Amino acid sequence: MADAKSLLESIVRSFGYIYSREKGVRVNTISQSPTMTTAGSGVKRMDKLFDFANRMSPLGNADAAECADYCILMFSDLTRKVTMQNLYHDGGFSSVGMSLRAMATYEKGLDEYKNEQGNNIRISCSPGEYILTGIFIRILRTLSHTIYTMQKHIRSLLFLLLFFTGGCDVMLRHSEEKAEEKITIARYDRLLYEYVSAHSVVAWQKMNTDYTRIIRLLIEDILQLGSVMEPSINQQLISYFNDSLLIQLFDDVEEKYRNLDFLEKQLAGSFRQLKKEIPSLTVPRIYAQVSALNESILVEDSLIGISLDKYMGHDYPLYRDYYYDYQCRTMTSDRIAPDCLSFYLQYEYPFGFMTRPSLLNVILYFGKVHYIVSRVLGYNSLEEELGYTPEEIKWCRKNKNLVWERMVARGICVRRIL
Repeated sequence: MADAKSLLESIVRSFGYIYSREKGVRVNTISQSPTMTTAGSGVKRMDKLFDFANRMSPLGNADAAECADYCILMFSDLTRKVTMQNLYHDGGFSSVGMSLRAMATYEKGLDEYKNEQGNNIRISCSPGEYILTGIFIRILRTLSHTIYTMQKHIRSLLFLLLFFTGGCDVMLRHSEEKAEEKITIARYDRLLYEYVSAHSVVAWQKMNTDYTRIIRLLIEDILQLGSVMEPSINQQLISYFNDSLLIQLFDDVEEKYRNLDFLEKQLAGSFRQLKKEIPSLTVPRIYAQVSALNESILVEDSLIGISLDKYMGHDYPLYRDYYYDYQCRTMTSDRIAPDCLSFYLQYEYPFGFMTRPSLLNVILYFGKVHYIVSRVLGYNSLEEELGYTPEEIKWCRKNKNLVWERMVARGICVRRIL
């Protein structure tokens, strides 16, 4: 019967998900106290188990009528958000239950205990208290013997303790440094493609469990399809991506970005350098996605999303219908790392020191952000980090004074722009 009940619990966890999502039907199981049913009465020594459970349960066994009341409660609106659960209705027995071996000992009686001289002593307590008392006495004996032995070698022990503690500290710091150096970009784009192309239930479950925040950001903020809590939101997501151009976009992203090792290495080195300068900075979790050309970089609390479909190269055919040439120039793979860092720094250190800043304030703010990015990524100049062409850099340097003079003359620098 145990294997059948295990199978039933598994069905609740798997099919319960589908029924809850598609039909709005809640699916649960109830683990009831030992109950003298027609089938249960045929179990060998059921009366012993019943008595044992009743004694061990803080509230005693729950009878069949009380189980019926609990079932009625589960059908009510008071539990409308409870699903895919195995619920215990056993008076607390599941938290204090014991094995069959303990039951056999219990039947023999637990009222006698011999002291160190071999004499029987009486302990007036419940069976559970008696067992805990015996275990506690054994622990005290073991500790006493251990302490006595340790006194002979206390100096050696202290030396070894200091040695191993120091070694562990070195290894721990080394492993922490290694962990900080490592950045893995989660391929959410592949999981999304698996779901929208094959309608994979497994992919949808993983999206809702491992990528809860990410799917909410994609559906509610980027695609703006509605709330993730809507019953039909999964079908809306499939319908949205059920477009030949978007399917081709997924394929092209996979072809171009089969491997993101180059980007992981670049970002790991950058964040490692930033952590040295700003120890309080949180290294974010980073994932890749396809946003249907809606966003390039999405930043939330300790989270960065990279839309790979926005970095397919300046000559990517699909871009010609949606973007200008100067925009396409920034939609290349070498712009991913600087965009990630600049947007993340702007999120962590927002521009909020005044309600209506001047243009000069804005220039200084973004100049500082891009200066930091250019340093940690090893660019030769700020202009190179910004993606300027050699011709544009030459023009800016030649006309720098003229631009500033005109801005000052027109009062643009101090004018409130927001």
